Amino acid sequence: MKKINILIIMLIGLMILISACVKEPPKDVPQAKINQQNIDQPQNNQEQKTQETQDQNNVDIININKETSKFEFEGYAVGKSHIGTFDEWDAKIYKENDEIIKAEATINPKTVNTGINGLDNHLKNEDFFEVEVYEQITIISKKIDKEKGEIIADLTFRGITNEIIFPAEITQNSIKADFLLDTMPYEMKYVGVNKDVRISFEIYE
Repeated sequence: MKKINILIIMLIGLMILISACVKEPPKDVPQAKINQQNIDQPQNNQEQKTQETQDQNNVDIININKETSKFEFEGYAVGKSHIGTFDEWDAKIYKENDEIIKAEATINPKTVNTGINGLDNHLKNEDFFEVEVYEQITIISKKIDKEKGEIIADLTFRGITNEIIFPAEITQNSIKADFLLDTMPYEMKYVGVNKDVRISFEIYE
């Protein structure tokens, strides 16, 4: 019994040590706010919301320019960080009177690409993206406030939808954002990584 107790104490100590050594994200990057809804979303939810937007009058739907647009994320682990992207992702912007009023994006998590095969395979399993169960990551804006430089959007990740609020630079033909996202509300609790992931994207029409 004493050996078991000692082993448990050692494991707890190791977990604390690993957590303490995890690299921290930059402090000058703003944190997205999350209003937890924990809504279980079907995979075709984005198509339904897209159709609702298409029904609006005088709205132009524009596929982004993939040559100039980009999306990256950065995760922080023990003493290091890794930057990655996805080989398959797409986005649309919606304009009314030549102003962006809405944006949405779809990501295929199976195409995660950090340049490290072992890490990519780990990100695809149940510790992180669990791609065999959750085939899409989607983000659909609910409000774009150009004056405040803020976007409110529904982010669906690992089958969970939460409302997130993050700062963004919105122009007549582009959206740029760089923020930290707390992954805990999306049930990512893998020991040895920081709960915050840096999200950075630029989309252009």
